[in-house]
Amino acid sequence: MLEKRNISRDAERNRCFQLANGFLILAEKELSAFISAVDKLFGVEQARQSALDWIEELVLMDWPSGESAPDWRRARLGASARLGALMSGGGESKLGKRGRRFL
Repeated sequence: MLEKRNISRDAERNRCFQLANGFLILAEKELSAFISAVDKLFGVEQARQSALDWIEELVLMDWPSGESAPDWRRARLGASARLGALMSGGGESKLGKRGRRFL
């Protein structure tokens, strides 16, 4: 019985690792596309800062439970809003307050 439980735990752990790995690959693709677009439109410095903002927004996101994929648009929109504020002169790149959410 103990061996069955260990096999079951290992299978569950492997499934979680595969799911997390899939999410990381999707996040990497989303971030890469976002950085490329910002670099093309605004240059390398804004792309670098926007990448950091995207990652910060990702940390602030409410993550779904289970096997639902995170809504990467939230990170992209939050980082885009920060870039827009910076480019319009209406704010700092970090917008001052940690934990401020755009959505």
